[in-house]
Amino acid sequence: MVGLARFFKALSDERRLRIVSALLEGEQEAGWLAVAAGRDRTTVSRHLQLLVEAGILQRRRDGRRVIYSIASASMAGRLRRVGIAPPVTQPELEGRIRDFLTGQ
Repeated sequence: MVGLARFFKALSDERRLRIVSALLEGEQEAGWLAVAAGRDRTTVSRHLQLLVEAGILQRRRDGRRVIYSIASASMAGRLRRVGIAPPVTQPELEGRIRDFLTGQ
């Protein structure tokens, strides 16, 4: 039960949700995740650490860079089941809206 509470607590922040959502598309360098989250590296570093401690993300070093990814395929599936999805591009979003409206 503690693991489940830690999982949901880690996902209870909008910026952490943005980070996880971006990582569902594939691994990313920490600096890019700061841009995706709309925060400075220090703040994002704390968010990333919390997500790693919750078992949601994993990290590896590539020279001086730190690369983050979803911890496992089963974790990616779990994240999708609770409603987290990769960001949608503008053309894709417009297409979904058009499909929805024509189906009414």
